Amino acid sequence: MYYTFEVVVSGERIYGTNPVITSDNTFAISLEPVFEPVEKIYDIFLNEIAPVSSNYVDDYSEKSGFIELFNNNTEPVALYGYYLSDDKNNLTRYSIPDSLVIPGKWVITFYADGQGKQGDMHLPFKVSTNGEPILLSQKVGSKLEISDSVSFKFLVQNYHLENTVMVPVSAIHDQHDTGTAK
Repeated sequence: MYYTFEVVVSGERIYGTNPVITSDNTFAISLEPVFEPVEKIYDIFLNEIAPVSSNYVDDYSEKSGFIELFNNNTEPVALYGYYLSDDKNNLTRYSIPDSLVIPGKWVITFYADGQGKQGDMHLPFKVSTNGEPILLSQKVGSKLEISDSVSFKFLVQNYHLENTVMVPVSAIHDQHDTGTAK
């Protein structure tokens, strides 16, 4: 364990374990312990992706798109240091809660509804029917690495992308666990 600093000076963020501050301006420092994996965790994949679907509703009973992750390991995996994004220039758009554990050979579903303030499982972006990249990244040590990604040009509403095949969204999604941050 070590401490990492996030320092904001005149609106500019400075990160690091030993930031150098050369400013007479007032600034704020937030301090929190950071636990980072020292090696890459394999076998966590993007499993299904869908824009808004009339067949899938979130925990607020609102129609929602979704992004599903699959753990291909037989053992549970803590998703600390993982991120989801729809922007290649901002891989850390959504930080998966560090305490989230995905059981072995299981899926966890995130609501892609653009309403991140509704809870840990709600993403701050939606899946576009017009196509975009979806990226799963992991911070390993001080490096951010893309673990899995998919790009598509067009995705029909009420259909989803499953392992690169477009299929109808069905009522089977009612059985999927959205996971819980512990």
